[in-house]
Amino acid sequence: MKIQDITRRGFLKAGLGAAAAFGGLEFIAGCSTTETAKPSQIEAVPASVKAEPVVYPRLADKKVQAPENGCLVGFRKVYAMLDSAEYKELFALTKKAKDLDELLRTSEPLREKVVLQLINGINNNIDGYHKDLDRKPYIYCLYDTPRIFQDFPDILATPVANKVVIPYIYLGTYVSASAPRKDLDLQLNDIAKGKHDHRIKNSAKGASEFGKKHGGFFITTMEESNADWYYWGQNSNFIPAWRRIWQIFEDQGANKYATWVWECAPPATAPNRTKHPDITYPGDKYIDWIGLSAFSRKGQPSAGLTLGALSGQTYDQMRKNHPDKPIMQAEFAVSNDGAQPRWLMDAYQTIKSIPGMKAAIYFDHVTAHERDDHTLSKKSLESLKEIFKDPYWIMAK
Repeated sequence: MKIQDITRRGFLKAGLGAAAAFGGLEFIAGCSTTETAKPSQIEAVPASVKAEPVVYPRLADKKVQAPENGCLVGFRKVYAMLDSAEYKELFALTKKAKDLDELLRTSEPLREKVVLQLINGINNNIDGYHKDLDRKPYIYCLYDTPRIFQDFPDILATPVANKVVIPYIYLGTYVSASAPRKDLDLQLNDIAKGKHDHRIKNSAKGASEFGKKHGGFFITTMEESNADWYYWGQNSNFIPAWRRIWQIFEDQGANKYATWVWECAPPATAPNRTKHPDITYPGDKYIDWIGLSAFSRKGQPSAGLTLGALSGQTYDQMRKNHPDKPIMQAEFAVSNDGAQPRWLMDAYQTIKSIPGMKAAIYFDHVTAHERDDHTLSKKSLESLKEIFKDPYWIMAK
């Protein structure tokens, strides 16, 4: 899609949150070691860690299937605009709006400008990975602005699909992570009772139309629900709210394409702030893939831990309790320091040693709230370029 082809209606269908907030409360950190890996030092995964492939049941319709062998490679990379004039204006509108409808109406012109920036950012990011890694990611995350109470963000997902990359869409229930407003954010009990059905229905209709044109895509909402850092976390209304959203998408025919990922935070990442993931598991009917979120973050219990230490136990539990659900490392990252390349090499070797892990998505950005930097360094990109030469890692060409 060319920018000049975007219509005014298209802008409104971008599904942007009113403050276009970038990020949330991701928990990331650096590795405690200091050794830096060089591409020439990267070794193949030892034969001892290779195992027979895990083959999951095929999903219905046009959903994104788990590969029989190998792992899908994905990235999330934010187009930084936190200091832009448009963002500051949107932030101000969020703080003073009387209600959600007023906020969406008054923020419309600003959201149009933001969409142009985001489309350019999406294209540049995917092209950048193609240049740095010689191949494009199989999955690209649209995390930062889509909201479930607006139209489906097809205008943002289409540039991803046009590059033959699978969009992974996070549909937020909140207006802004930077300027929370309980009176504007969609509360889970209201969702569960059907108060916002009309809003969610518009998004579901758009998802169905996008799927008809471009095929299956990943989608999630209210991620890391077993943790306490989001307002939906550990909330007794989470399961009925999720099921309500899923059913609306089902009724609109969107679930033929929408591949639902339920994301949890492995307790090892934050032991005092997480509970067993299954407390918010909506049920096998409502889930296509299970996602794990794990960040090694300085100053937190996760500091210095490997990806295996962070996610391993929860992976085992999910495989045991939900053996037919493909699992992905839906979010993972480590701080941008001298140890990053070595940590990444270990992380991808760990993922390869777990044949039931069918996708891995690295969060390559600086978070909005704490400005934690887990962007990929030049040396890390060089290391990944070598790692991904192994055909086990499935990428787009």
